[in-house]
Amino acid sequence: GQVKGLEPGKYLNIYQESGVTSKPGDISKFNEYYTWALGKENWLIVKQCLAFMLKEPGEKIQWFIIWHSKTQGVGKGLFALVMQSLFGTRNVRINVKFKEITTGHSTIIEGAQIIVLNELSLTNSKGDLKELSNDFKSFITEPNLIINPKHKPQVEIPNLCNFFVFSNSDTPLFLGESDRRAFVVNIETTKEEVKYKLKEEGYKKVILKVMEDPSAFKWHLENEIEYDREMFFEDAPMTKDKEELIQENRSDFEKVMDQCYEALTFPFGNQKPLNDKEDM
Repeated sequence: GQVKGLEPGKYLNIYQESGVTSKPGDISKFNEYYTWALGKENWLIVKQCLAFMLKEPGEKIQWFIIWHSKTQGVGKGLFALVMQSLFGTRNVRINVKFKEITTGHSTIIEGAQIIVLNELSLTNSKGDLKELSNDFKSFITEPNLIINPKHKPQVEIPNLCNFFVFSNSDTPLFLGESDRRAFVVNIETTKEEVKYKLKEEGYKKVILKVMEDPSAFKWHLENEIEYDREMFFEDAPMTKDKEELIQENRSDFEKVMDQCYEALTFPFGNQKPLNDKEDM
């Protein structure tokens, strides 16, 4: 009875820890870079998620994280590699494409603790974007999933997977005003700034060092990052970045109507009443 939605009984648990030993160490430069790239509060929330997943690997966060950047090479891919090293290769799937989790015989979510959807850009059609985004959000909210392995019977599995979405698209997913499942981080650094930070100031070497040995980062997450666990089962934290992405998801008609409303022009502005002659 430990798995919500599945009948009580004996189930095979195939989870394997990464084997990374937690020990104190200096990760100040690593923290400096991602604080600079994401913002202090955003980076803290990301670390709170990682700490929660380390301490309670059988629990699923009820929202997902979007890192959006118009500049390539800001460190999203490097961070995915750090997570893979920290949680274990078999538990983290990186560079996953959207169709790889939604195709008929996909089993990529089975046994995954974290999936990183990389360079996500679903479609240019607003209608299709909304439909595909709703398909994706079922992976965030459903406690169990049906997978259909090729040439094998369908299987119901517990959905314990957490998602990161990395994208350079202005509208990687459709987010409406009432969205509760996306925590959005908009990375606004320029290509020149990123290049200088990573190469000239040596932060790329720092990140690669953490990737090779994440033991100090693990200790930091387990011992120095505090959180209220209820935050992971409530609505995703609202940010200014999310509000901007919601605005980008508006249709052309909605954008025109909003402009008219702000300017108090037709059909929202005060209209001159018609007299009897004008009525005729």
